[in-house]
Amino acid sequence: MGIRGFESILPGGIPPRAEILLLAPSGSEPALLGAHWLLEGLAHGERVMAILSGESPEAFFARLGRMGIDAPASIASGALVVVDWFTVWTQAVEGIEEVQLTLRASRKPEDLLAAIDRALEVLLPAAERRAFVDVLPVATKALDAFYRGVTNSPEALGVLPQGLNQRSLQYIDFLAPGIVAMSIMQNGVFGLSLFVVSAREKRILKRLQATPAGAGYILAGRIVPAVLISFVQTGVLLSIAVFGFGVKITGNFGVLLLSVAFGALVFICLGFLVSSVSKTVDSAESLTNLITLPMFFLGGVFIPIDRLPAAIQAVAHAMPLTYFSDALRNIMLHGAGLAEVWFDIAILTAFAVVIFAAAVKLFRWE
Repeated sequence: MGIRGFESILPGGIPPRAEILLLAPSGSEPALLGAHWLLEGLAHGERVMAILSGESPEAFFARLGRMGIDAPASIASGALVVVDWFTVWTQAVEGIEEVQLTLRASRKPEDLLAAIDRALEVLLPAAERRAFVDVLPVATKALDAFYRGVTNSPEALGVLPQGLNQRSLQYIDFLAPGIVAMSIMQNGVFGLSLFVVSAREKRILKRLQATPAGAGYILAGRIVPAVLISFVQTGVLLSIAVFGFGVKITGNFGVLLLSVAFGALVFICLGFLVSSVSKTVDSAESLTNLITLPMFFLGGVFIPIDRLPAAIQAVAHAMPLTYFSDALRNIMLHGAGLAEVWFDIAILTAFAVVIFAAAVKLFRWE
């Protein structure tokens, strides 16, 4: 074989007139072994043939050149004959073409066999000869195509090109949407609950009771400025996240602001409910902390919900902050649109309606 140490594996070498079938994964190793096999034959004055399908003739000639064999000179002298069944899979070939001292065959098996017959006319008259045939991978492909054509069967596996958009996410990318959701919750619950309770203690609500305005109108008068403040708060926090920590927002800002509006509405209504059942500012603060603190840790702000125990996940899915932070995170990190976050927004709307109805029912003027 001409490979150091290889002869010791095959005591006595390869017998004359033997046919060796080499099974190997795709790569350069079979061609390298074949090149050494032919090199050894040329060194002993034998006539050799190479049938190539795993690499181009140019690459094979370059490999022989690195081993000290002038492939074009060997072909011109009749010592080397090459059949090319590689080029046909990258460009059109009609019948049998003789290009750069090689016989190039088309995809048709009969053309390949005819090219081999012409090569054998050069090879067989020599007393000592050897050949390297590397056609099994392409022959298998050709046979597969032939049988699929005869049986009209589809390919077992098809591969289609698809665009890929990938970027590296860090913990700050996960944390930023949760921080925005948590801040809006804090502003909505604490802001409205303490305002209403303080107004009740100062008897401001008692004066308002004398007007035609009801509890619903009072709440509605606080919703618009609170939502606007939430927009400003969101802008400030996202500016810090983007310019200070390199967070990239991939979603639509309109959908993001819509989700912020629904989230702020829920927590404003929750603050109104707290104020409706609290008699003093101190009790409102205590009740607000009792409601918001569990949501800090279970609402998906710091830890993904799917990493919590199953029982804790059930509790987390009963909290509005879970759906709010999930909507913001899907929009900011994954570019989700309204069609992808509609479920979260629908749940937030249901929370807002139920909490608002309870707050109006329990509201006290004094």
